[in-house]
Amino acid sequence: MPRRQQRQLPPRSSFALGSKQHRVLNVVSGEVKITSTIAPSKHVTLTSNRWAQVMSLHQQIDVEVKETRAVAFRAHIGDEYYVSVTDGYSCVDICRFYIPYGLPCEHVRPTRSRLGLRLDEWAHLLELVPTIHERHPELATTEPCYTNVDHMEETQEGRCECMSCFLFSNRQKALAIR
Repeated sequence: MPRRQQRQLPPRSSFALGSKQHRVLNVVSGEVKITSTIAPSKHVTLTSNRWAQVMSLHQQIDVEVKETRAVAFRAHIGDEYYVSVTDGYSCVDICRFYIPYGLPCEHVRPTRSRLGLRLDEWAHLLELVPTIHERHPELATTEPCYTNVDHMEETQEGRCECMSCFLFSNRQKALAIR
């Protein structure tokens, strides 16, 4: 009788963030999902590209977090997601945005798909990065899409066509073609 072949499950990791442990970071199949334990419907999923974007910005985000002056930092991390730090809110906010139907791409609006990491949770996440990268080398080696050769050419044609970099403007173009 032939033996049944065991299916290999992808490696998984789970970490509680911060002193209150109200946020859980799960890594499965090259994606990082951060979930609120208080409100499980509040979560963000970082694809390997978004994770690479956050990692490429983490030092700048950390500087903004520690800044004493007025801060209004926001950076696109791919697809419809942005990371922001704003004075008056002691958190690093990761939020998905959208464009209301019929409006031009300048009118992006935040969705409810967002999660704020308190400063101790952000600091703990940064401490966990070496462990996460050791357990999930695919996250350690992923480069942000903007480092692709077609994004760096003089014409930057590839960058302008990239659905991760310019999702909103490319969606507007696709709708105009229909």
